[in-house]
Amino acid sequence: MHRVGEIIDNTTINQWRWVPTKENIANLATKIVKAPEASRWIKGPHFLIQPEGEWPEPDVSFNEETSKIELRKHVLITTNLKNFEFAVYYFSDWKRLYRAVANFLLYIEKLRAKCCGKPLPKRLNPDIVRSAKTWLYKQAQFELYAAEITSLKSRSCINKASPLIALNVYLDASGVIRVQGRMNKLNPAGDAIVLPKKSRITFLIAKDYHERSHHMLHETTINLIRTDFHVCEFFLRKSE
Repeated sequence: MHRVGEIIDNTTINQWRWVPTKENIANLATKIVKAPEASRWIKGPHFLIQPEGEWPEPDVSFNEETSKIELRKHVLITTNLKNFEFAVYYFSDWKRLYRAVANFLLYIEKLRAKCCGKPLPKRLNPDIVRSAKTWLYKQAQFELYAAEITSLKSRSCINKASPLIALNVYLDASGVIRVQGRMNKLNPAGDAIVLPKKSRITFLIAKDYHERSHHMLHETTINLIRTDFHVCEFFLRKSE
């Protein structure tokens, strides 16, 4: 660092010329060279015997400002996140939330298609919207049932203190916790999705059902929710 500072202070950029890596004589003393040429160490690069106008030029141009800046190569390192959570508390509507997530997934699909040289998807489709909702279901479940999810993945018993211990729960193909009902063998997709009571996502879903039922009685909204979801603490309180 000090040596570079001395060079910058005592010289100008016009006094320096660029030397390509293959012509750099310093490589003979600092790197392993299969066939070293002793004459090059004494006489210097071959282009020195040519007119100065034919000397090699760098691929990028330098000026007084850039000459004082140390140029470095930047490397981007990406890692796979084990868990990614959306900021659901910024949303007050279930439809706006899952559509925002769907647009995020659409952007990812566009990046993948561009990298693979495939046509870019232009608009949302039912599969992307379904994936967005599934992602949000899993986020809500992971907030409270992380230990249960780990147990179900390893096919071990759920802790007795878990609120899901009394339910016949399992993980579906998408990794969503569901309650196995009596009609499971006929239609496994109809099993209710388990959602924790203390979740912003659960609140937005319940609010959406209430608005779609035109603000009817609570019992009507609860029955509509039960067709798709099982909020265990919520139903336990109502049964009491």
